[in-house]
Amino acid sequence: MATKGPHHSLSDVKKLVGAGAFMVMKGRGLALLMPPLTYTEAMVFVATAIQMLTADNFCETVDLARDTADVYGLNIQNTGWYIKLCIDPDVPAVAVISFHPPMYPMTTPAGVVNPP
Repeated sequence: MATKGPHHSLSDVKKLVGAGAFMVMKGRGLALLMPPLTYTEAMVFVATAIQMLTADNFCETVDLARDTADVYGLNIQNTGWYIKLCIDPDVPAVAVISFHPPMYPMTTPAGVVNPP
């Protein structure tokens, strides 16, 4: 269900990612980036994309079994990306749960992010 704004502060997310305090889950994250990217290239790509996010890329907040995650849609060089993330306060670090092209069109204030 959509909310008025993200659950996690985008500023905090960017600070943590900028400091290298983030991880990308394998299944719907790294597994879809590697190959063609190497692990290092994939991590740099994800970090760079997160630094590009603005409030206008926010789509919705979703409640998961163990966390509350924010979903963003971002277009990078005419390719849409679905980004789901949360902050693990125990570490603290950003957990990038999903990072892949969207399976359906996503509507954000910045515009529509389309699947390939």
